[in-house]
Amino acid sequence: MRSLCAARKGSEFLSLIEALLAELEQTPIDAAIKYGKLSGRCCSCGLELTDPQRIAAGIGPICARKFA
Repeated sequence: MRSLCAARKGSEFLSLIEALLAELEQTPIDAAIKYGKLSGRCCSCGLELTDPQRIAAGIGPICARKFA
């Protein structure tokens, strides 16, 4: 039987997912860049970002040029 604590964590997780999806719907590029910053992966192609400036931008140099 799942504990109440585990169930609560599950509902908190769902609330977080709902908030992130709402953010994605409102500002897709901002949400993508936030993903890139948090994950250390390019928000466009998913490759690992190694340069600190690219991590801060959330997007790799090649993908950034595509969107410029």
